[in-house]
Amino acid sequence: MTENGVPDGPESVADLVRGVMEVRKLSRADIAAELGRSPRMVGKLLNGESRGESFRAALVSLRDNGVVDRRPPRRRSKDGGIVPVRAKQGAEHPPVPTPDGSKVKAPTVVPEDTDGRYVSKVPNRFSQSSSYSKDGNRVHQVTMSRTNKDSRARGLKAIMDKLAGVARSQAHRDKKVTFTATLDNGRQVTIGEKGGTYVSQALRSIRTAGGIEQWVDVVMAAMYEGRTSAPGPHKITGFRMNVTEYQTQDGLARYSRKKGAV
Repeated sequence: MTENGVPDGPESVADLVRGVMEVRKLSRADIAAELGRSPRMVGKLLNGESRGESFRAALVSLRDNGVVDRRPPRRRSKDGGIVPVRAKQGAEHPPVPTPDGSKVKAPTVVPEDTDGRYVSKVPNRFSQSSSYSKDGNRVHQVTMSRTNKDSRARGLKAIMDKLAGVARSQAHRDKKVTFTATLDNGRQVTIGEKGGTYVSQALRSIRTAGGIEQWVDVVMAAMYEGRTSAPGPHKITGFRMNVTEYQTQDGLARYSRKKGAV
């Protein structure tokens, strides 16, 4: 430690994780999703149980810029192969007994390599990105193909996963969201109230409609109500979610996720 209180050498990876949590208001699960790792791994970094030098650049970028532009690579063995990791709990991978039968090893899987930049310039394919501001607000973007079934399945699932993740993060403060949907004809439509829709309310509406595209059709039909030809059904090729923390003020109503507007 220097006389001015500045640490000697670079800050630890654990300090970087804490910095991301404090500056960007992210949970362990949020950080894990951005790094392409499990929350358990983030916990090990936070507790100093792993040096985690391969995560340093990504964590600095997330803390300082609010986005990970390059995910850390997976560990590799001497022969160049990706080192297997423990399978997720409940995954369909049976335990593996040791050769002498004395122990049962935890099931492992070879993960997909995560090294590389995650900025896609190719239209009409699946991609997702997130950016986080210092005030706790965030932007999630998902794009997908018009025709490829796998791309569309991944895209629609990513939208719901992101929205559900935001809903779960509302333990202490409600969040609002504004949606911008890109339709298969290239048109972009802003969905939601002017000041945003409460995340939990939007999630319930989407589930009630039967899915994100069905919900967009319902909203679009309401927008075109009374006209001779209401458009639809629609395919989504892009979806943007602007999430903001709801700031209560004296005299303004607060939304209760259980009771509605009060």
